[in-house]
Amino acid sequence: MPEPGDAPLVTGPPTLGVAYRWWVVGLVGLGSLAFFMDISALNIALPALREDLGVSRDEILWVALVPMLVLTGISMTVGRVGDLYGSKRPYAVGFGLFTLATGAAALAGSFEELLAARVVQSIGLACITANLGAIVTTAFPPSQRGMALGLMSASIGLGLASGPLFAGVVLEFLDWRAVFWLRVPLFGLAGWLVVVRLRDTPMGGRAQGLDLTGAVLLSSFLFVLVLAINRGDAWGWGDGAIVGLFVAAAVLLPILVRVEQRAASPTLALGLFRSWGFSGGVLASASQSFGFAAVAVLMPFYLVEARGLSVLEAGALMAVFPAVVLFVGPLGGRWSDRFGAATLTGGGLLIGAAALVLLGLMSVDEPIVGIALRLVGIGIARGVFDAANTSMIMGGVGVDRQATASAALSTSRSIGQAVGIAVAGSIFAAQAASFAFARSASGLDDASVAPSALLHGLEWALTVSAVIAGVGAGIAWWSGTRRPSAEVGSGDQEAPADGAPNRSAVE
Repeated sequence: MPEPGDAPLVTGPPTLGVAYRWWVVGLVGLGSLAFFMDISALNIALPALREDLGVSRDEILWVALVPMLVLTGISMTVGRVGDLYGSKRPYAVGFGLFTLATGAAALAGSFEELLAARVVQSIGLACITANLGAIVTTAFPPSQRGMALGLMSASIGLGLASGPLFAGVVLEFLDWRAVFWLRVPLFGLAGWLVVVRLRDTPMGGRAQGLDLTGAVLLSSFLFVLVLAINRGDAWGWGDGAIVGLFVAAAVLLPILVRVEQRAASPTLALGLFRSWGFSGGVLASASQSFGFAAVAVLMPFYLVEARGLSVLEAGALMAVFPAVVLFVGPLGGRWSDRFGAATLTGGGLLIGAAALVLLGLMSVDEPIVGIALRLVGIGIARGVFDAANTSMIMGGVGVDRQATASAALSTSRSIGQAVGIAVAGSIFAAQAASFAFARSASGLDDASVAPSALLHGLEWALTVSAVIAGVGAGIAWWSGTRRPSAEVGSGDQEAPADGAPNRSAVE
């Protein structure tokens, strides 16, 4: 007999003998797959894109940068739309935009046309990712939230692992356009299933009216901030454009706070941050993305330039990490239901910190098995962390802010990744160059010095990343010990930080 309040908010009849909640898991899994497969596959295809379109290395990076900027800029607004009008609508629109833009990208005749298609793709992905958590959590009772999110975490691992493999095989036999058009049928079908199978929470009791001023200010603030952080190292931190972007962010922030404090139905309810589960979970999410950014961005340099592996060999080795997430994610979700979301969030970060330290202790001629085992540790950490962290954030707000919480998770990941790439990349470059020039006048151009120098830079970057992950673990555990406040935001009742059901909000 379920406890009072421990029931799903949205139910539906079974179809083809499959219960409604498992249809939700499958459709949310396809949403996660769409995003993470797209990002990981395009990273592999960038060299082929650059060669065929005849653009510079810096220009082609915008193909990968656009999704980060768009998702960071508009996810919170899209999440608020989901809270106001139901998550199904933006989720379905997102699949439609993503599918159409993916087809358009395959037909692009120039770099500018491809970039325009990527912008529309990214808007679609923002509509999808901002509502993933809200859709899955409303289809399961709070006591099974972690299990459902664990299955979603597995789809993230599948997307991260399959993207490079998919792109590698396609590029081997076809061309970069096939990386786009081959995905159109799958996600077109997924969009149709979303329309006919998903149900929304009842409209009664929802706030009405989108805070357009707050939405524009929030999107502008996040956009200029992440652009400045991401491009700072490439353009130079003292460059006028970078300084101007940081100044713009500093000006926009207090205006945003002032506007949201006065708004009747704010895009960003500042009161949400009084929830220890929400605020602690968001900070933990940013810490995890910061810490693991160094692995995704810098490890290939070590594998290819220091170890002499081919791009295909390095990609296969890097796939170990997301492949482990695919299997550990569902277990992590179940454990978070049993032991508490804050406990598993902190535990995942602590495992990640230890794995980052071990990665930094590699030798130049480290056996492949040793590298793979260290990446297994990273995968275990991510698998334990993801579902628990999502449950911690979603459980920290009331039912009328579930999509906002889901969008906050997506935004915190983007910001953490942007800061992590900038900081870890700067440390890596500076320490590697310093090490090399201390031993050779040719610096990193000296082949006898470069491998050890690159490893030295990687060690420093991973150590800093491990410290950040450790701090995130402390924040998560400390948040889990805090007593919930009486009220959060515009009518939101806070759940305990361990992800336990928010009964006052559900009943």
